[in-house]
Amino acid sequence: MSFCPECKYEYVAGVTECPDCAVPLVDDLDSCAAEPEEPEEGPAGASCWETFDEIEADVACDVLKERGFGCMVSRDSMSLLRVLYGVPEEKPPYHVMVAASEVDKARSVLEEVLPTLDFGLTEVPDSESEKEEQS
Repeated sequence: MSFCPECKYEYVAGVTECPDCAVPLVDDLDSCAAEPEEPEEGPAGASCWETFDEIEADVACDVLKERGFGCMVSRDSMSLLRVLYGVPEEKPPYHVMVAASEVDKARSVLEEVLPTLDFGLTEVPDSESEKEEQS
């Protein structure tokens, strides 16, 4: 029998590569366990920006991607339950995540760029007179 060193699935004789992981199979999983794996620093390691606004979080992530950062937007999983039960948010539910080593640099980019962006939002007039004034 052969085993996949990644997913640990066992294969019948004749199969030489794991179709899911695309890695060569090994005869013994114990030989793979001897090599400790170094954790990879992925694109999402730490929060560099927090907000209550989903659009702001998406724009912040786009700004960072344009500048070469790997990033993603993460939503606090408990925030959905708070919304369902009408409990006010205690902390911003949206987090822009970057590699831990890039948090300070990403935060300074966002502090510089985000205030200059115009999201194209305009205030809705409250009364008929305000509507006429804007015309």
